[in-house]
Amino acid sequence: MKQTLMLKNPKTKLKIYKQYLVIQNPSGESIIGYRYIKALYLHKDISISISQCIKLASKVDVYFIDPYGYIIAKMELV
Repeated sequence: MKQTLMLKNPKTKLKIYKQYLVIQNPSGESIIGYRYIKALYLHKDISISISQCIKLASKVDVYFIDPYGYIIAKMELV
């Protein structure tokens, strides 16, 4: 079952691999396969490059949110 993943901590770091995503928070590290992610909501201050955004958008829906959880932007491949 696919789930929505919301990353609200601006200190979060992402490592993008072919089959899975590694999320490093100050509280710990998580590994999640793309096939379990429906959409990914990222805090606007998370440090991520354009090429990483494109890789993520090719696998899952990527949204950028403000500190309150409101959607600011959506990353789409055209």
